[in-house]
Amino acid sequence: MIIIGLIKELMYQQNKTVADVAEGTGLSWLIIIDIVEHDVVPTPEYAEIILNYLGITLEDVLTLY
Repeated sequence: MIIIGLIKELMYQQNKTVADVAEGTGLSWLIIIDIVEHDVVPTPEYAEIILNYLGITLEDVLTLY
């Protein structure tokens, strides 16, 4: 849940929409919707792609928690 909350917060802070994240990452918008609206925990691979797009690495997040 930490990853989901962080993704949501970063999207909010950066004023990014689901479409922005999907386009910027190359992931399906359905994957992004599942994560941010349905609280589906992303795979490590998806989390890394999304977080990198939002300017942070998954490794940094895991180190902090």
